[in-house]
Amino acid sequence: MRKIFALFLIIAIGGLVKAQNCAFYYPMKEGAKLSYTNYDKKNKITGTSTQEITEISTASNSTAAEVIIKSFDKKDVPVTESTMTVKCIDGVFFVSMERFLTSESIAAYQDMDVEIESDELMFPDNLDVGGTLPDGRVEMSVKNNSIPIMDMTVTVSNRKVEAKEKITTPAGTFDCVKISYDITTDMVVTIRVKAAEWICEDVGMIKSETYNRNDVLIGSTVLTELMN
Repeated sequence: MRKIFALFLIIAIGGLVKAQNCAFYYPMKEGAKLSYTNYDKKNKITGTSTQEITEISTASNSTAAEVIIKSFDKKDVPVTESTMTVKCIDGVFFVSMERFLTSESIAAYQDMDVEIESDELMFPDNLDVGGTLPDGRVEMSVKNNSIPIMDMTVTVSNRKVEAKEKITTPAGTFDCVKISYDITTDMVVTIRVKAAEWICEDVGMIKSETYNRNDVLIGSTVLTELMN
């Protein structure tokens, strides 16, 4: 019986260590808070947002964090509030594609029936420079009194690990992985842009930039405060 218990304990500890060793691209601490500032192409502030870790849960092969996201306009007036779960399973980090739905697009239909179907973007444990990552897709359907109003699809494709760089923001200096990708938004018309983001293990996104098809910067988001 003792041998059986010892074997079970070894397996359980091994699974827990595997979950803890996963590259987690968010703070693994309840109450941690990330504050971001959004800028337009002229570096003028267009809004802000916060992301707060409200709960951390760990199983034998996974770790998950519940995140409350609040967005504000440039006058600090609340726009939207939502909740998402990020997780790491068997060494792969997942984040919902819902984060690619802008706060403005969600707020515009907050009094209507909104249905969202979302993939999860994958981030393997080893993000090697030159590597490619799987695509992702999110669909939003809006109805008013059962009458279809709008359908929107956002696709993220051509994801590449570009570099490993140190990035400095008002929140500090971070060792980051730079990932580039294309964003295609299909609604009434199709809009295609390019983007890059810099992510840091145990913190999350440090900076992101969006460009038009001619590689001209059209907007950015920067981590301005990290509270642990």
